[in-house]
Amino acid sequence: ARIETVSSQELFGEVVFSGTHDGTGGYTAGRGAQFFSSWGAGTATTFRDRVTLQRRGSGTGQLRMSFFGNGGGGQRIVLGAGLRTTGATTGPMRLTLSTASDASGEIEVRGPIEDGAGPALELHASGSGVLRLLSPAGSTYRGGTVVNANSTLVLAPSTGSATGSGAVSVLAGGVLGGEGTISGGLALAADSELRLAVDGAAGAKLNVGTLSINSGARLHVTAVAYAVGVGRHVLVAGAAPAQGEPPVMVLPEGFSGVAELEGGDLVLHLTGVPYAHWATSHGLGGASADPLADPDGDGQANALEFAFGSRPDDAASVPAVSAKRVGARLALEFVRATDTARVRVEASGDLADWREVSFAPEAVGVTQTVEDTVDLSAAPGGRRFMRLVVDVE
Repeated sequence: ARIETVSSQELFGEVVFSGTHDGTGGYTAGRGAQFFSSWGAGTATTFRDRVTLQRRGSGTGQLRMSFFGNGGGGQRIVLGAGLRTTGATTGPMRLTLSTASDASGEIEVRGPIEDGAGPALELHASGSGVLRLLSPAGSTYRGGTVVNANSTLVLAPSTGSATGSGAVSVLAGGVLGGEGTISGGLALAADSELRLAVDGAAGAKLNVGTLSINSGARLHVTAVAYAVGVGRHVLVAGAAPAQGEPPVMVLPEGFSGVAELEGGDLVLHLTGVPYAHWATSHGLGGASADPLADPDGDGQANALEFAFGSRPDDAASVPAVSAKRVGARLALEFVRATDTARVRVEASGDLADWREVSFAPEAVGVTQTVEDTVDLSAAPGGRRFMRLVVDVE
């Protein structure tokens, strides 16, 4: 049997889905392998009170139950007070929450998922849409969580673990996003994706027990807040040393950086931001945001302040650029603050004919010394001049 609806519904009172299993292998309960099925474009089904999954029988094999949004586009299923398992504890249970092939479909679990008084529960996110775990208190189920291919699981901040005490496995093609706590391990398979935003808030976006990343997994940074600048940002904090290798990076257009595993953490080292992002973060707009503008009147154009890390809104903050003599040659010394600005060095003997001096850029934050190509003793009148040119997009 199963509950099936073709229109939007609100269900009040506790709803109990019961399945019997007396065997040792896995068994899928419900008609058509489904206990709940929703049809129709744009329909929304809300369980206002707690849903109970009941296991009967003497079997030790896994009992499987499924809730499906079966298509039509934009379907939504809401478990407003969460769910629990009850009944025989001789074998585990598995609940699949699926949006089927509906990429715009959503399933929300707003209350805790609990299995302390019943069989251990394993949760599966399935289908092409999004499953959101939104319980403010987190959940306590023990059987772990699996994000299957094409499916997206999004976590919300909670006082406890959003995914209970078990491990979270993101399979190839699956996506994990949001923020919060995973008290068990987090394992990212090849071709899986971790999707996070960097908002500049203190602390990691995800806190996990252990982190394991397989080759070919991706870190997709979906957005970077204006408060975030070049530097080190911990995205995932692990309680034990991480395993595997850093994920492939996907950053918003105009940003640059690398991901590294440091101890138990996944860290984003942001090495460059777009000029427009930098200007907005300093409150510049309109004419004052032009790369050639000098809103603080310190004689340094915005482009220079951007490239070398000084503030465009503080006249006392100027680029740390200096000239010095290295042996027989003139040299410029500076530190790049971003790798999204192109810094060129040019030299001249008469302030009219400028020639570019090639150099291999040091990493962001590392002092760079660029020497002229002509000895001062060989220059007419013993004079040479050097300048910096900054190009921004």
